[in-house]
Amino acid sequence: MIPRNAQKPSDRRRKELPKIENIIESYGQYVYNLALKLSANPEYADDLTQETFIKAWLHIKELRSKEAIKEEALKLSSSYSLEEYIPIASELYCSEYFQIQEIGVFLYGYASAMRPTALEFLRETVSTHLSWKVQEVLAMAFDIYCSTNGYKDSLPTIEEWLQNSRPNVRRAVSEGLRIWTNRDYFRENPQIAISLLSNIAPSEAFP
Repeated sequence: MIPRNAQKPSDRRRKELPKIENIIESYGQYVYNLALKLSANPEYADDLTQETFIKAWLHIKELRSKEAIKEEALKLSSSYSLEEYIPIASELYCSEYFQIQEIGVFLYGYASAMRPTALEFLRETVSTHLSWKVQEVLAMAFDIYCSTNGYKDSLPTIEEWLQNSRPNVRRAVSEGLRIWTNRDYFRENPQIAISLLSNIAPSEAFP
């Protein structure tokens, strides 16, 4: 029996959700450190950080949007060379905030068609992340790879991922296939999409 004077377990056992202000501040610090490292110009780094803060506060609600996070990653990938933004992706992925980690995952997605090691990182490392939200971004990052590489040329990789032993790797493909049926290549070759979809278990979907 439960004693009458028993107290409810303390909520301190649960990890407190980060405030959006902390996430913005943390990302701003990443931007400043990386801009300073690459430019060696404190004024430029400070200006870029202030611009990041202003845009973040103007679009604070959009920070919860995967498309907005994807857009932020695209800006970074367009602003730096491949050799520069892969280390940026690595640093962002190590953040304590999953929203910042997601930017890193997208950056790996933009690099993956040009760097096999980036695609390998998505498959071997990101797929083990415990957050299903990050796994959603893995699926979007894999779609970026296929779109950049070309869906036809990506078929061997798609089939390889579908045979992977990790459920999250297979799920990244299954989520992609649900939208790939609208892509020109799969519209013109529906039998290929049907064949790939037939290999997917119905249970392999995100919450």
